[in-house]
Amino acid sequence: MVSPDQRLDLRINALRESVKTFATTLPEEEGSSAQTAVMLERANRFYGWLVGITRLAIRVGPPVGESSDVGWPKHPAQEGETVQINTGEKFSVAIDTRDAAGYPTDATVEWSVADETVATVVLDAGDDQKGWVISGAPGSTVLTVTVTDAPDLPPATLAIDVVPAGTATVQINTGPAVPETDPQPDPLALTVAEDTTDTTRMTVSVTVDNKGEGPVSVDPGDGSPVLANPGDGTTVTTYVYATAGDYTLVVTDDDNATRGASQAVTVPYTV
Repeated sequence: MVSPDQRLDLRINALRESVKTFATTLPEEEGSSAQTAVMLERANRFYGWLVGITRLAIRVGPPVGESSDVGWPKHPAQEGETVQINTGEKFSVAIDTRDAAGYPTDATVEWSVADETVATVVLDAGDDQKGWVISGAPGSTVLTVTVTDAPDLPPATLAIDVVPAGTATVQINTGPAVPETDPQPDPLALTVAEDTTDTTRMTVSVTVDNKGEGPVSVDPGDGSPVLANPGDGTTVTTYVYATAGDYTLVVTDDDNATRGASQAVTVPYTV
């Protein structure tokens, strides 16, 4: 006698074979490709319903300008991750559902944003599996994705922060405590701006005035080696970022690690 598990295996195998048949035997006539896609989608969703969906994850692309169509590469959002974008930006999203054996499944999902004044979700035409999260007003909200075919499966969530474009965080490191009568140099001054000669908008120009305290080191914040700068406020150090993203550029006095400053950098520049 065939057990319930064996019967389920037979149904799953039959479904997989039917998917292969749809993909290889339908006539190449006008509209057949669209018909094939619809059949495959329905078969895949039926397969997901048969075997059960045990994992749901959100995949996230890099922040880009609202007019950009760059939706890759995407990475799985980590637990507790927060995606930060500027006003006027967006990022691509997609869902990844798997069965207990780790095979991909197709599922009917619902997307929602807790505060749609901060961000909205716009799905690709005819596809509820992927789309874009578009910035609204500055603030914080949460994206939630629920599988309607698996009501017992916990939803996937992603925290989103929208900050005003051009906002930069500057941190100044203080020097050691000294008697009040001991004169102290003025604080190090850091200026970070876009190098407008780079049409890709991936280059920064860094100017450091160390107030006569000598050379400094510039760390772009992307894991590359530090750059030397005389710290006299006249020499500009330029750096080209290889990958779009958010970085923290840090400058440190070569002779006094307590003197320094940092600034947030987002490339490519959008404003």
